[in-house]
Amino acid sequence: KIARYQQYFCVEKIRNRIRNLEESGSRRGGVVWHTQGSGKSLTMVMLAKTIAMDRQRGHLTGGDGGERIVLVTDRVDLDDQLYATFRHCGLKSHQATTGAELVELLEDPAAKIITTIINKFEAAIGKQRIRVDDPNVFVLVDEGHRTQFGIRHSTMRRVLPNACYIGFTGTPVRRK
Repeated sequence: KIARYQQYFCVEKIRNRIRNLEESGSRRGGVVWHTQGSGKSLTMVMLAKTIAMDRQRGHLTGGDGGERIVLVTDRVDLDDQLYATFRHCGLKSHQATTGAELVELLEDPAAKIITTIINKFEAAIGKQRIRVDDPNVFVLVDEGHRTQFGIRHSTMRRVLPNACYIGFTGTPVRRK
C-alpha cells in the first residue's frame, strides 16, 4: 500500500507531535478529521508502522522503550475490520473480545498491537483494577465522535492514564 497525500501528511504531523514527552510525562495527542472513505484505517496502519520505526531509530523519547498500539472502536464490526486490516498489512495484532482478554493483553508487553471495543475497559477497571502507566502506549480511537467521550472515555483514561490518545473521525460532533 502506498499512502495518499492526506495519509502521508497526517502521519507526518502526528510524528512531529508525539515525538517528545510533555512535562506531564505523557505525549500530546489530538484528533484526525478525514472524510469518510479517505482511508482512516490504513492511516492507522501507516501510523503504527511509523511509530515502531521511530522507536527503533531512537526518534521517540521517554518510556520503557517498547511502543504499543491500542486500537479502540465502538462496534464489533469496526473492531473486526481494524483487526483484519492490520493483519492483511502484515502487522501482528491481538483482538480483545472480552474484558478479561483485554486485561491479559494490556499486561503482556509482547502484545504490541491490540484491538478492542471501548466498553471492554469497564471490565478492565471494574474487576481487575488494571493500570498501565507507560507513555509509549498509543491509543488510536476510530469513530472518535461517537461513544468515545464521557464516562467510557474516562474509564479508558483511568486504565491508560499516560497514553497518547489520537482520535480519528469523519464526522466530528463536538469541538471539545
